[in-house]
Amino acid sequence: MNRSRRALTVGTSAVLLFCCAAAQKNEKTVLFESQTDTLVVLPLNVTTEMPEQLASASPLLWKELEAYLRAHDAPLKTLSFPTARNLWLRSVGRAREEAEGTKPGFDDAARIFTSELSEYAEFDAVIIPTLFVQGARLWGRHASWDGTERPIDVDEGSWTGRIPEEASYAGSIPAASLHVVVLGENGREIQQAQAGLDLLTSIRLLDEPDAFGAPTWEFVDRRDPFANPDSLLEGIARALAPFLAALTAEEVRAAAP
Repeated sequence: MNRSRRALTVGTSAVLLFCCAAAQKNEKTVLFESQTDTLVVLPLNVTTEMPEQLASASPLLWKELEAYLRAHDAPLKTLSFPTARNLWLRSVGRAREEAEGTKPGFDDAARIFTSELSEYAEFDAVIIPTLFVQGARLWGRHASWDGTERPIDVDEGSWTGRIPEEASYAGSIPAASLHVVVLGENGREIQQAQAGLDLLTSIRLLDEPDAFGAPTWEFVDRRDPFANPDSLLEGIARALAPFLAALTAEEVRAAAP
């Protein structure tokens, strides 16, 4: 692709659009067994608000996402969050104007977004990652959601009694998931997928037993829900496959500089 590039302005202030991740000039990555030149990965939650309970942990997810993409030898470009957000909102506004009385969808804004983006830099695909929270179903001592299963962390605290082997928990607890949309340079969707990352809640046993002598318990927020990078990489791999071939955490670590 040969295009002239223009400086993007928001209001009257010029802003730097792209920060290039470290990559060799001729590196390639695999897209459905074909090769592409450049991937643009947007900051997290450009198209929708970041859940408050994930905001402080989100940099850990971004770190692993970037490591995963680099492990594919992909030349990477990204945008600052304000630039990406302003460009997206502008695209949504244009989509509404062009809708002429109908309600525009995500695809309409995405088409305009990639068209605008292509005026400022060359790329072959755009990755739009979004963190969100949903309920994970409890069964026994595990929870499952979005194709992911995790054991429930249990803090026994000062409980000194016996915990029955058959003890189980029921209900639903909040969990973090990653949603990824991949767009081609023409704005058409190549892939959309989501995968569970980790649980946001653990269980703490209380001092008082129930009528049968078994421990009672309560849900508590986990302080570091993204502390396990391997869990994050597992979710990232599933959210990006088959657009990018799935890599294990060991493969990602081995590819790190």
